[in-house]
Amino acid sequence: MKGAAVKWVSLISLLSTLLWITGFFIAFHDQAAKHSPPPSAEGIPAMSPKGDDGAFRIVALGDSLTRGTGDETGKGYVGYLADHIKKRTGKKILLRNLAVRGMVSEKLLGQLRLSEVQRQISDADLILMTIGGNDLFQKGKALQIKSQKDVGPVEKKFLRHLDAIFREIRKRNPNAYVFFIGLYNPFSDLAEGKTYSEIIRRWNFAAFETAEKYPRVVAVPVFDLFEIDVNGFLNVDKFHPNAEGYRRIAQRLASLVPLAERKESG
Repeated sequence: MKGAAVKWVSLISLLSTLLWITGFFIAFHDQAAKHSPPPSAEGIPAMSPKGDDGAFRIVALGDSLTRGTGDETGKGYVGYLADHIKKRTGKKILLRNLAVRGMVSEKLLGQLRLSEVQRQISDADLILMTIGGNDLFQKGKALQIKSQKDVGPVEKKFLRHLDAIFREIRKRNPNAYVFFIGLYNPFSDLAEGKTYSEIIRRWNFAAFETAEKYPRVVAVPVFDLFEIDVNGFLNVDKFHPNAEGYRRIAQRLASLVPLAERKESG
């Protein structure tokens, strides 16, 4: 009887892992299939130039997390945060979401060199950004990562790009706050969950140290938001947040909004 119970537990564990792996690869296959290169200058919708309209301008940059992939409402954390700011301030919100599924740091750096993107950044009151997940997980190769040593070269390259990204943003807009959102661990319920947690924590630490070099760049950790009951806040793909996961990210960012408001009013 005891042996049978052990077999059932093992079978359930195996099926759970297979389900996660299936969802994980479906997510990246879908992301790769729908991935398009960063928009060209001609393909970027223009935001009206900054004037005396009293509007609060938000520019969102990065990858599928900023795009809101996985949220059945389509809002993502960017949309929820914009709603919060509008309700809090009563101001008109002008939002431009330039995030692209599958975006990596090198491609984002290239996007920031487009003249229309530079103009929109220069006019922004708040800049939101997620980047690094695709650099680290390498579009589905995360399961090949076994230790910190496996990500060393990738991390070094990413940090170099990240530093250049912040430098370019500060060059175009020295005053707007940048909320840089860290990574969470979508794999925490797997057998290798602790290993991934250690790798992601170290990745975040290095990225946040880079962010701290620049004024008005705020590193926003979200690792803890998904650490308990991770599956309750993930989409069926077991990688991207669901609506509730994005709401939790937006709630954390909302507590920082007064920083941007003080800048905008001053």
